[in-house]
Amino acid sequence: MATDGGRRPSFLARDITAGAIMAALSALLGLGYTFIPGLSVLIYFIWPIPTVVLVMRHDLRTALLSAVAAAVLMGLFIGPVQALVAFVTFAAIGLFFGDSFRRHRAPLLTLTVGCVIAAAVSVLAMTLSFSAAGLSLQSISTELGSSLDQLMQIYEEAGVLSRILPEGMTAAEYREQYLSLMQMLLPGALIITGMILSCGNYFLSGLILRRLKFSVPEMPRLDSLRFPWPITWGVILGIAGLLLERFFDLSLAGVIGRNLLYVFGFVALIGGISMMIYLWKHVFRFMGRFFIVFCLVALTPYAILTLVCIGVLDPLFDFRRILALQRELLQKSQRPYPWPEDEEEADAEGQGAEEDHTEEAVPGEEESPAAADEDKKRE
Repeated sequence: MATDGGRRPSFLARDITAGAIMAALSALLGLGYTFIPGLSVLIYFIWPIPTVVLVMRHDLRTALLSAVAAAVLMGLFIGPVQALVAFVTFAAIGLFFGDSFRRHRAPLLTLTVGCVIAAAVSVLAMTLSFSAAGLSLQSISTELGSSLDQLMQIYEEAGVLSRILPEGMTAAEYREQYLSLMQMLLPGALIITGMILSCGNYFLSGLILRRLKFSVPEMPRLDSLRFPWPITWGVILGIAGLLLERFFDLSLAGVIGRNLLYVFGFVALIGGISMMIYLWKHVFRFMGRFFIVFCLVALTPYAILTLVCIGVLDPLFDFRRILALQRELLQKSQRPYPWPEDEEEADAEGQGAEEDHTEEAVPGEEESPAAADEDKKRE
C-alpha cells in the first residue's frame, strides 16, 4: 500500500480487519457475560484478552477503537447504559495491560496499578448500574437482608444455627450485626474482587501472549513476591480510623478504617503466604514443615493472623535478606579455622617435601659438559 513520504498511514487494511474481528469477539464475550450468569466469572477473566492481543499486534489506538465498536455492538442488544458499564469494565484493564506488556513494564508495578484500576472500575460500574436501575443503598441493604434471612433459615433447618451463634446473642441480634458488617465492608469487597479478577486477567494474558510468541516480562515466583512499604501504611491508617471511631465517635473514620484493613489485610495475607512458601522451600526441614501444617490445621484463625502480621512487617524488614545474611554468616563460621600448631606442622612438611624434590634426579635430564669431561679423564 502506498504511503505519503514513506510514512505509515493512519490505518492499514489489516488494522481495520483485526480491529473488527476483535470487536466482534469482545462483544460476543460481553453478551455471554450478561446473559449466561453461570459463566460470568470465567468470561470476566478472558474478556480483556482480545484487547491486550490487539495492542500487542497493532497499537493502542486500534485497540481503543475496537473496544468502542464492541461497546456499540453490545448496546444494540443490552442497552446503552449496560454497554457503557461493559466498556468501562473490560476496556480499561485490557488497554492498560496491553500497553504495559508492549512497553515491558515491571510485572509487579503493572499488577499493582492494574489492581487499582480494576478496583476503581468495579466501584464505577456498580455505581452506574445502580443509578441506571434506580437502586439506592437502602435497596441494596434490603437485598442483602433477604439473602441473609434465607441463609439463616437454611442453617436453622439443618440444625447448625445454634452452633454458629456467639454465646449470649440471639439470632436477630446476630443478623443485625452481620448485616451491618456486610454493608460496611461492601466497598472493600468490591475492591478485593477487582484485584482478584485483575490478577487473573494478567496471568492469562501473559500465558496467551507467550503462546503467540510475544516477548513479555516474567512474573516473579510466589516465594519471592514482596510488596512495597505503602502496604504497611495502609494497615496503619486502617487502625488509626478504628481508634478515631472509638475515642472521638467518628463513624465515617471507622468505616474507612475497616475497609482499609480489609483490603490491605488481604494483600498482607498474600505477602505472608509468599514468605511462608519461601521458608518452606529454603529454610524449614521436616519438623518445621510439620509444625506449619499443624498450625494451619489446628490453629487456623491464629495462623491467618500470623501470616497477615508477617506480610505487614516484611516490606519494612525484608526477612529474606536477613535470612540470607544469617545463612552466609553461618557458612563462614563453619569453615575449619587453622590453629598455629597446625600451621607450623604444615610449613615443616612443605619444606621437607621441597628438599626431597631437589635431591631426586629428574628422569631424562642430560649430563652437563663438565661432568662428561671428568668421565673421559677417568677413562
